Amino acid sequence: MEKKLYERVMPVVSLVAPFANVPQLLEVWIYKNPQGVSLTSWIMFLTISIIWFGYGLSKNDRNMIVMFGLIAVFQLGIVSGLALYNI
Repeated sequence: MEKKLYERVMPVVSLVAPFANVPQLLEVWIYKNPQGVSLTSWIMFLTISIIWFGYGLSKNDRNMIVMFGLIAVFQLGIVSGLALYNI
């Protein structure tokens, strides 16, 4: 892809991509059904997202900051719900 195209597309991707987590968030919080949703996996995803968020901050990359910040918020919600409903 051409660099200019990436520069136009990435702000949209950084806002849309985090919403891929919404189905799991709904499954855990709205339907209260943690079956088949791995707490260990989501803790790992959250940890990785926080690291990427920090990296984005260190590079002052607004797209990374927005994307991984939002992803971390959604993933924190998933982890919290799993911790609450798996007990």
